[in-house]
Amino acid sequence: MAENTLVDRDIRQGEAIVRALDDAADPSMHPVAALWFLFPEEETWRLILALPAMATDPAQSVYARLLDIVTHAPNVEHFNFDTVALMSPENPLIDLLSVAIQTPADAVAGIRFSNNTINGQLIPDAYIYRMTRPLPERIAAG
Repeated sequence: MAENTLVDRDIRQGEAIVRALDDAADPSMHPVAALWFLFPEEETWRLILALPAMATDPAQSVYARLLDIVTHAPNVEHFNFDTVALMSPENPLIDLLSVAIQTPADAVAGIRFSNNTINGQLIPDAYIYRMTRPLPERIAAG
């Protein structure tokens, strides 16, 4: 991937990874949020996946499960795992983005979100497949 350019091949690969995770038997690997995000300080794009497993399991274990799922997915080819950033659904970046963007929980959308500000925080560029904001447990339970 070119450093500052998100290309069609990366967008297609990201979508294929989201779909592969959706098909995983383990629901803790189903993305709550999935997006390409430009980190300007690094001048690079990262595929951010917010997975419930990241809130409960060691990161190394979650990365190993991701690798297993994606390497067995039929539509993912030659993907560079160095571009992946796994996060908990409670990550501040996910929380911030979910203020402005919401998708259905099973969406694989293609929302470009560029040069926007949310609560005073600049979002340089993002390509969003999914962004859900789960209800807090106290609300969902009651």
